Amino acid sequence: MEDSATITESSLLSKLQSASDLSSIHHLFSVYLRPFSDIINKPNKHSKSSKANAETSTVIRSLAKQFLSFLSKALSFIPKRLSETPKIDSCYASELFEAYKLCLSCVDSVSSAISCKPHYLQIQRVRLIHCYEIWGRYEDAQKEGFSVLEFIEKLSDKRSGKRKGGVIPELGKENCDKDIAMLVNLSPIDFIMRLYAITLSMNNLNSYSNGGNTKIPKTGNDVSVLKLLLKVEDQLQSLTTTDGLLTQMTYVPLYFTALKFLCGPLSELIISERKDVLSGLEDVSFSLKLPNIQDAFHQFGQVFLSYHSSEKERDVYEDNRRSILAVAAASFTLSFATKENVKESTNFLRHLISADWVQANGLQFLFATLHNIGIVLYRINRLKEATKSFKLCCQAAWNCVLHFCKMLTSSSDKCSSDLSEDTIAGFATEACAKSAFLLDILYQCGSNKITKIFTDSLDNWSVGQSLFDQIPTPVALIKQWVKIQCKQIKEPESGHAVPTIYSLMSSSSKISKETFGILLEQELQAYKEMKPLNPTLCKTMQTTITNILLEKIYGTKDCSLEKSRILISKGRESRAYGFEGLNDCIKYLSEAISILSDYKSKDDNGPVCHLLAEAYSLRALCTQEAEPNSKKFIQDVGNALKLWSSQEHFQSGEHAQNTLTLLCHVADFLSLKGYMEEHSNIYETMIRIFTWKNMPLQDCLTMLWQSRSLSHALCASPVNEAFIMTLSNHCNLSKSMEFWISCMKGSKSLEVGFQQSFSLISTLSSPDSCKHNHATESLTVDQVKQAASDLTNSAPVSSNSFFLAAHLYYDLSERMIAQGLMIEALYYAKEAHCLRTKLLQRNFIYSIDQQNDTVSQKRKSATGKLNLFEWRNCVSDCKEASTRNSMFCDALLIGENQTQQNNDSQMSSQETIRPKLTRNSKKVAKPLPEKKTSSRVTRSSKQKSEVTCVCDEVKCWHCLPSEIMKSNSLTSIIQMKWECIRRRLLLRLLTGIGKCLGVRGEIQKAHEVFLEGISVLVHISTFHTSRFLISNAFLAELIEKNVTGDVFAIEHASILYSICWLALKSLCGKGTRKDGCDMSLIPITTIVSGLKLSFILCREVPVLFQKVSRLLAVLYTLSPSNEAFSMLSSSSNVVSESQWASFFHQASLGTHLNHQLFSRIGKQKDQKTTDVDGSSFCGSTSLSLLKVAPESIPDLEGFVLKFFEDLPCTTIICISMIGDDFASFLKDLLPYKPPTHAWILLSRLNSDSIPIVTLLPINSILTGSSEVNEDSSSSYKKSCDKSWHCPWGHTIIDNVAPLFKTILEENYTSSSGFPLEDTKKNRSLWWNQRIKLDQLLGDLLRDVEDLWFGPWKLLLLGECSDNKHLDSLQKKLMNDLKSESKIDVHESILKVIIGGGGHAASLQEEWLSESILKKGCFVGGSKCHSHETHHVPYPTKQDLILNAISEIGKEDLADRKPVILVLDFEIQMLPWENLPVLRNQEVYRMPSFASISSTFDRCHQFQENNSSIFPMIDPLDAYYLLNPAGTSPTVDELSMALKNHDLFMYFGHGSGVQYIPGDEIQKLDGCAATLLMGCSSGSLSLNGSYTPKGAPLYYLFAGSPVIVANLWEVTDKDIDRFGKAVLDAWIKTRSSSSKDCAQCTEISDRLKNMNIDGDKRKGKKKTSRNKSVNNTCSVSCKHRPKIGSFMGQARQACTLPFLIGASPVCYGVPTVKLSLDLTSTFALLYA
Repeated sequence: MEDSATITESSLLSKLQSASDLSSIHHLFSVYLRPFSDIINKPNKHSKSSKANAETSTVIRSLAKQFLSFLSKALSFIPKRLSETPKIDSCYASELFEAYKLCLSCVDSVSSAISCKPHYLQIQRVRLIHCYEIWGRYEDAQKEGFSVLEFIEKLSDKRSGKRKGGVIPELGKENCDKDIAMLVNLSPIDFIMRLYAITLSMNNLNSYSNGGNTKIPKTGNDVSVLKLLLKVEDQLQSLTTTDGLLTQMTYVPLYFTALKFLCGPLSELIISERKDVLSGLEDVSFSLKLPNIQDAFHQFGQVFLSYHSSEKERDVYEDNRRSILAVAAASFTLSFATKENVKESTNFLRHLISADWVQANGLQFLFATLHNIGIVLYRINRLKEATKSFKLCCQAAWNCVLHFCKMLTSSSDKCSSDLSEDTIAGFATEACAKSAFLLDILYQCGSNKITKIFTDSLDNWSVGQSLFDQIPTPVALIKQWVKIQCKQIKEPESGHAVPTIYSLMSSSSKISKETFGILLEQELQAYKEMKPLNPTLCKTMQTTITNILLEKIYGTKDCSLEKSRILISKGRESRAYGFEGLNDCIKYLSEAISILSDYKSKDDNGPVCHLLAEAYSLRALCTQEAEPNSKKFIQDVGNALKLWSSQEHFQSGEHAQNTLTLLCHVADFLSLKGYMEEHSNIYETMIRIFTWKNMPLQDCLTMLWQSRSLSHALCASPVNEAFIMTLSNHCNLSKSMEFWISCMKGSKSLEVGFQQSFSLISTLSSPDSCKHNHATESLTVDQVKQAASDLTNSAPVSSNSFFLAAHLYYDLSERMIAQGLMIEALYYAKEAHCLRTKLLQRNFIYSIDQQNDTVSQKRKSATGKLNLFEWRNCVSDCKEASTRNSMFCDALLIGENQTQQNNDSQMSSQETIRPKLTRNSKKVAKPLPEKKTSSRVTRSSKQKSEVTCVCDEVKCWHCLPSEIMKSNSLTSIIQMKWECIRRRLLLRLLTGIGKCLGVRGEIQKAHEVFLEGISVLVHISTFHTSRFLISNAFLAELIEKNVTGDVFAIEHASILYSICWLALKSLCGKGTRKDGCDMSLIPITTIVSGLKLSFILCREVPVLFQKVSRLLAVLYTLSPSNEAFSMLSSSSNVVSESQWASFFHQASLGTHLNHQLFSRIGKQKDQKTTDVDGSSFCGSTSLSLLKVAPESIPDLEGFVLKFFEDLPCTTIICISMIGDDFASFLKDLLPYKPPTHAWILLSRLNSDSIPIVTLLPINSILTGSSEVNEDSSSSYKKSCDKSWHCPWGHTIIDNVAPLFKTILEENYTSSSGFPLEDTKKNRSLWWNQRIKLDQLLGDLLRDVEDLWFGPWKLLLLGECSDNKHLDSLQKKLMNDLKSESKIDVHESILKVIIGGGGHAASLQEEWLSESILKKGCFVGGSKCHSHETHHVPYPTKQDLILNAISEIGKEDLADRKPVILVLDFEIQMLPWENLPVLRNQEVYRMPSFASISSTFDRCHQFQENNSSIFPMIDPLDAYYLLNPAGTSPTVDELSMALKNHDLFMYFGHGSGVQYIPGDEIQKLDGCAATLLMGCSSGSLSLNGSYTPKGAPLYYLFAGSPVIVANLWEVTDKDIDRFGKAVLDAWIKTRSSSSKDCAQCTEISDRLKNMNIDGDKRKGKKKTSRNKSVNNTCSVSCKHRPKIGSFMGQARQACTLPFLIGASPVCYGVPTVKLSLDLTSTFALLYA
């Protein structure tokens, strides 16, 4: 235990002042001040003994004399220790507070003996209060504060004992003692204490003392911050400042302390609640005025400045730093809120920022606070005020940067040791960013001070850069300046001088030449990056800045390195602006090379060599572009590689990365040019760079693969074999597929992408035959799609993600092509193209130019290049590959090598790059072992996935992939991929050559070329064709084996079709024959089998699929009547000839559209789209309906039978026209040689009977052409600026019916033009010509019916509806024919003939004979089979049929079921529905059979509860668009109308795609029935081999059940008559014959009660597209009208029934109109 004797004053003060351990400080004070204990603890009682009082006074004086000096010093030291930063430990603080209170108690006890003013002790207590506030001990502070106030209160009420209100009593002038009078004279004290009282009375304000962060709550519109500020304002209002107070230095410290006590927490409140103060208070209904608070802040600042000016009080700032800075910021904030005293508060802040005594920490505080204030002002759109805050913010930031730089350079500054260079660099970067933001705000405000702020910031930066050379370049600042220039100056050529940094700052002495170089290079880079914003200005400024750098900054010899760098940059920029800058680029690069070469001879350092190598590489790239045939670039590449290889180290990581990029580009273009000698050196240099960067091998390969730098962009192989060979010298595992995949494990997208790039080989290899675990066997399409989706769904999507996802989709497309899945391949190719387009648009300014290059090569040259020695490797020619040294050759590690491979794969995946191996250490390549396999293959569907060996001599091509995959050798897999590419090219080339030879009539030579293609398909090596010759017998065996799992499926199909077609043509005796190899020796059954195999293989290639299908349809149609094909009749006992023929015929129609539909529905299934009612629409049913062919020939027969089982209940008539080679083939094949150049192929399909197929010869219809020409030449003159554009170009219709195109052209001219003079005569001439055209079109349609179809026009009619007499007559006739004629009559043909009624009366006996004898297939002609009279043994059958026809002919058979015409695209422009036989029938047209199935299926999905077999619509649920003018509906509105209504009607110009594009229509998952009454709204544009386009197809894709549209141009009044007639018919009262139908009556009654919405555009709003069965008639009710049933009568309403009336046609399927019993018309349709 220490006593007072051991504790001295000096030791105790020393410990108090500097000791870090204060744990016992209170105890030491207590021991040392123990003599005071008697006086302090003595009861406060007035003793009556004078002696006792005298003794006490003596003791007090003695203690005061002994301890007063110590107590004074202690009371000075303790507050400083309590205010230290960082704070001392809290337990030490408690010790000090106890010591503090003890000292005050001691001073209070001896105060009577001290000659000091009475308030001295209270001032010391106020200091204690401040210390309490610092430590958050607010209750103790409040207790001490009230003790001070009680002291002053006692002084005022000492005599009177009265209080006149308030915490501080109002002192009067009377009845006061001398002490009170003295206090009254000292009124500043009263004012000071009132300031303390205000602060202490505000509990919420106390929480903000010294940086408190307690948030004041807000509820609703009750803003507590405002209430608190107004309360403080009210209390300050009662105070008055004493005039002249500032001059009385006696009270300045007291006044300053009191103001600090009030303004400190008040400023913290305003700063913390700045958002509410600046923005929230704007909602207050009255103007916010706080003059007293602002005055208090102003007084605090003035007192501080006055106080600080005293020589003795220089440390007042350091003691009160936080409060001074906070008050300045709060005053600035409040001035914006009240819009008062802005200038004063701004000047005070500016004074603080520029003051030398404000250190870096204070500037940082101001910087952050002012930035936050500016952000609030910016967000509430007070931009001009925000600029003031940001200006001060930037001044504080730059002053802080300069202060930091001075601290770092001053070795005498003790603080410099705690300041890092990174801290300075980071703060300088932040200062640049804030200055850039200030420039942006100034630009938004339209300020003219942008240049001034920019130059001031650069001046500050340059000063800092002169003090600290590592300060970062002001990138953000210069970028923002350049961005503003690009926005402000749109036309730099207009004479406006665009300033550069050099022109702005050249007069400044603060910036050195070196600094100018740094700034100008950054400005140059900024203009490069801003190029998309203003390309013209950026190009001009880059040239200007580059010239300044070259001429004024780097013009001296000591700047050669910098000058060369700028020249290289200028060369890059010149090349970026197109081919015209190529020569300039080469010139700049050459100049840089010259300078660097001279410099290198003097100083051979690393940077020079790297820059020189870069220049050489760039010049090589540009030279090969400028001079493609020159070899100059080889020398530059060699020089660059020598320079890079001579360097041991790289200057920086960025330098190394740039070198890697250049090396990849050089390797790319060397590969493209065919120079492979330098590849090893290039890859060795790459590996050296990786070694220098200490990169693990896995990371190196991952990085190169991620950028796809392992092969050039056009290379079929994803990895260059030269790289693998080079890498193998450093890593044993480099040839293992598993090792490469392990390198990609860190990224799922990279791993999937790598496996995907080699999936072609796994496609070749059968899964059943490869039971081993190779690397790519488990990769599915869904995994690839998921990996791509993960890349593109990240936010934000980086360029690298676009790049990788595009590669994934591209490789997936290649994989689909290899499998023959062209629809999926096209879909993924489009996805890849879309992503790459986005990537290009994000990074480049580019355009796509059309190039029409013609390449003509001879066969010998072309095939020779594909059989060059360099193509040979151990895959393509395994016997010779092992005997030579080729870059393509590598061992297939099979058998004994497999064990070693597995052992190697178990090595550590973290293998590093090893030293290069010697040549002697390389492994010797081993060829594939040859194994004999059986050539016999079963056709069982269970074995169709096995690898098929098709030859006995050696392994065939189909045996090789599984061996390759077993090897697990990356090199072998790459070689296999190369061989696939080579064979595909060779196959396409051979196919093209064979076709050319066939056209020239050299059939035998063509056959030989095609057989050579077959050898490429099956032979393991194509370099030794003499060993493996293809014979006709082998070809037949190959076809029988049904090899469909081939990567060359499409090429295989094309060759088979070409061979079969040439073989068929040889049957006609054409071409050259050669003994031993005559194509006519190929049996017809083999030809048909080959065509069927081709049909299967090319099912996703529309053009080829159409040709194959059409040829098969023709052959099966010929089979019953032609002996050459008679064996086809007995080839199948299940499927008849007419079924085969009609199936293939429908498959040949609309092939492009079928695939587009399949792709669309497949995409919907893939995306699992949701229908409008929330149900999931996967489209699986639609996919099966749209499937055009099975996957193998054994499944074909069952597929055909299933096709006929699923036929819809409506009659479908397929029509196509055959011309050119097909017509010649038929003409040469048939014995009677019909004089025709075209044939009509017609198939009639019905679910109730077997199909009927006819092949009818047709002649050209030339009548009427001269009349049109004469009328045109003699007609009146008219004005027509536009000429008619034929939408179909040229088709076979133009050959057989040229009059049709002439009529349409004249119709367009007359309807579009108008007479130059409007007279009665001209109008009469105009009408005469229009009527003449109408008559010509009617005559043409009659000729088409009579001359082309003749009696077979009966096949176009629909089935009769519920005619009992007809049914009984047909049954009777069938029985009579069987009993009397003893023959089996084709029931379908008999039903059609009898059902023809009056149309059948003109049939002749020979037509009846032929139609009955044939098995549903008929080939027409005027001389058909006149010699085959022996086939008619029972002539009485004609009499029976004619009698039946005559009996039924007088009956009315007009009530027929609808028919759907499936028209070939080449003939769809004709108005077939207007043939006389069909004009009054219900006829629809569709582009393909699959589109019919799809429409029925989709409509049934939307009408789930509908039992009707046909789609149903409600005409009242309509939306119409009538001649939109002004504001038209938006695309979204029209899309919703199409989805949410049953009927959409458009009356206007064209098809309406100008209001809703076709792409938007096709996106819909359901669509209303559509009425398009514009010109050519139903016309389809043919585009060669591409998919036809047209509005009807858009609506069909969207799911519309029926579309009424016009095939050609129409006049408005006549088409309005047609439209009105159709609409009137739709809304008429149902026929009286249906009133007996209970269900019709029920639905009619329901519809009567419907509420019809009178809205102009919309009909009745439906809640769902689903229709209940109760709201429809039954399926059996015959009274339900359909949309197409009103077309015939509506045509008659037209003035020109053919020219206008024939134009509207119905696309779609029979669609039921809900019958309405409403007598009023649908008035809104015509509103």
